This record gives sequence, C-alpha cells and structure tokens, in this order.
Amino acid sequence: MSALAILASLMGGAPQAPAQGLSRLIEVVDANTVDRHVNILVQFRCGVRYVTHSPNDLGSSMAVRMRLGPDCNAGSSVPSERPSISGNSDLLRSAQLEELAPGEVTVTLGWGQTLNYVLAPTTDGRGFRVRLLDAVPLL
Repeated sequence: MSALAILASLMGGAPQAPAQGLSRLIEVVDANTVDRHVNILVQFRCGVRYVTHSPNDLGSSMAVRMRLGPDCNAGSSVPSERPSISGNSDLLRSAQLEELAPGEVTVTLGWGQTLNYVLAPTTDGRGFRVRLLDAVPLL
C-alpha cells in the first residue's frame, strides 16, 4: 500500500470497493406522542415494499414483513438489527429487524401492553407508519 493510500485511509478518504449491501437497513425508528396516540415511523435506507403484518390490529407487539427493493442489494444476506428508538414517547420498547428469506425482512416492534393500532406504508416507499390508538390515558 502506498503512503498516499495509507494517509487517505487514516483520513477516511480511502477508495472503497463497491458496496455489497447497506451496513444497516433501518435509518430511523421514531415514536412520538400526539394527543392520546403514539405515532411510530420506521424508515429504511432503501426502497421496501409492504407484504403483510400480524397480528391484524390488536396486540402488545407486531411483526411487519417487507420485501427489499433493488437498491437494498436484496441478493445479499441481511444481518439482524436492533435500531435505537428516538422521539418523545417511551411506550415503544423494542425494535428488531431480521431476515426472513432472501430479499425479505421482518421488523418486530414491541410496546408492552395490548393496544389497538393501524399501519400504513409510507408514501415514499421507504418504510411504514404505525399509530397506537388511545395509548396515552386522559389526564
């Protein structure tokens, strides 16, 4: 390795080989309290397509199955992730991503108490939103 390549490497500017896959698929998990509800956003670093989720609309956790888009390098293996959770609500206790099959992942969210919820894919095709209904008691 040349001295220039070593210097560039130390400064973080070394030329890199083409990416074999994204280091982390989930960009953000955000949970915010709005009125009596908690709004959760799961945003990916690449395009994804909603496949299914369970349970349907009531539970203390949910699993969402997503198909990875071509910009996710869907042919490569996907490591499990436990992304950090941001936002002003501490109701969302856990988030985990696991590969289900080649090109498909499951995101499991847990909130510790049985609640009704609704789910919708994001309009930009990079994630999904969940609203936990009546999650915050009236004061």
